[in-house]
Amino acid sequence: MRKYFQFTETISGLNYFLRILFFIVLLIPVMILFLFLVGKEIMASGIDVMDPSAVSEIESDPGLALELLTGTFTTGNIIILFLAFLPGLWFILAAVYKRLSALQVRFFPGRVKEVFAFYIIIDFLGFYLSNGTISWILFIIGIALEIFMIFGNSNIKDHKG
Repeated sequence: MRKYFQFTETISGLNYFLRILFFIVLLIPVMILFLFLVGKEIMASGIDVMDPSAVSEIESDPGLALELLTGTFTTGNIIILFLAFLPGLWFILAAVYKRLSALQVRFFPGRVKEVFAFYIIIDFLGFYLSNGTISWILFIIGIALEIFMIFGNSNIKDHKG
């Protein structure tokens, strides 16, 4: 189990793809926790969701729904969500590093850390710049990197990661 979270060894493209899918599975508890926290905030606000008049009140005033949603993001809840998300984030970052380690032998010798930093910067800039032409360019670069990491051939025959 420990090998999945270490930044050592290499993995194949198929193994990388399967780890991406497992990362999505790891996000399910975080989503359930988020929905629980939103439900807790709705219950604390006194709105009866089974009452049709309360639902129509939310429909007529969308600001109320937004207020309930933003009320969920207290400091404690953000810390809880971050701690729930952290193992999945560490898992996927380790998988990316391992795949880049496998590809570096053939495509960019000795530059794993630089390419890993480039990958992280492209991902975070894609989240930060959510509108406009630059975000589309970053999106295309990110998709091209993912396709390269899945289908790129490495010279390593026996991956140990």
